[in-house]
Amino acid sequence: MDEENEVQDAYEEVEEQRAVAAQWKRKLQKLTNDMADLRSLLDEQTCRNNLLEKRQRKFDSELQAAQEELKRERSAKERLSRERDQAHAEKYAIEQSLS
Repeated sequence: MDEENEVQDAYEEVEEQRAVAAQWKRKLQKLTNDMADLRSLLDEQTCRNNLLEKRQRKFDSELQAAQEELKRERSAKERLSRERDQAHAEKYAIEQSLS
């Protein structure tokens, strides 16, 4: 009977180990799937980040160009204002010399 019990115990141990192995395989498969999902999400996020960075660079470039244009326009406005004031002064001086 001892041998039969030992054999039975061995079979039970083998079945338990098979069940444990199957459980580990399921866990491994779940983790593998989770990792694949995370990689996919990471790839999507990386693409989104790259697109946003590209848009940000374009926006920054356009903003800088607009600021430079504004600076040029302000300079031109100031120059024209000075020229206008100078022309008014010359006109006034000419009018004074004629009267």
